[in-house]
Amino acid sequence: MASKAPEAMTVAELKEALRARGLPVTGRKVELLERLAGTGASKEAPTSSVLPPVEPTSAPEAAAPTAVPMGTVDVTCASCGQRLSLPTSHKGRFQCPTCGSEQDMDSATPATGPVEALSEQYASTRTIAHRINMAGIAVGILAVIVFFAGMGQLGPDPENCQEIEYEGEMEMSCTGGGFIENPEALNYVGVACCLLVPLAIGLPIFGQAIRPPALVTHHASYGADGTEATAPVVEGDSPVQRLVGAVSLLFGGSLVVATVVLAIAVVILFILALMALGSMG
Repeated sequence: MASKAPEAMTVAELKEALRARGLPVTGRKVELLERLAGTGASKEAPTSSVLPPVEPTSAPEAAAPTAVPMGTVDVTCASCGQRLSLPTSHKGRFQCPTCGSEQDMDSATPATGPVEALSEQYASTRTIAHRINMAGIAVGILAVIVFFAGMGQLGPDPENCQEIEYEGEMEMSCTGGGFIENPEALNYVGVACCLLVPLAIGLPIFGQAIRPPALVTHHASYGADGTEATAPVVEGDSPVQRLVGAVSLLFGGSLVVATVVLAIAVVILFILALMALGSMG
């Protein structure tokens, strides 16, 4: 019966097919045919289908927001010098409301505020102090050279030496050789000890006196989410400037100590010479 076409079936066969499908079996043959055709003639066709569950698809991750700079930046108009405050996110060209000139944002000159001016002044003063310290070291080296040049001129003149007999032996006797007989040597030593050495210690002291203190400034920074934060920045002497300042003070102080020790030694020798002359008399 399953192989027959619905039109070739008898009324009894049509009713049997409809009864197998759980459909009503009342009515004329035409109604039975329409009812059977409406439900499908194949018994093997599944009456229902179960679809596999659809797994929910995860929504695509939202892209990270682009950090947008916030706040304002101060620039100076190149035509009239007017200070302008523009949004940090502004790009391209802008027009000065005072003179009406258009300028490029990338080539605009940043305006100098009170903090920026103080920072530039401190940086310039640090540079001057650094150069003064270097000058102190150079003067100290010159003082050492001049001092030893003067000491090298001391000593007896070979032309003032002669052989004399002393206790049955011939010895060389020379006259002169002191500062009195060599005034040029005294001038060298005097310049080194009385002029160059005080300068060698005075210049570093002056450089340290004018050296400005460290300046703490706050710079705005922006995170990935666009939030604004301020970070402190300390502006002070560089490691090279600190090293040169320490060396100049140490070198100048050492020269002063050496000069004082030399002066004390000269005074002691002078006193001993006077005592020797007194005992001979």
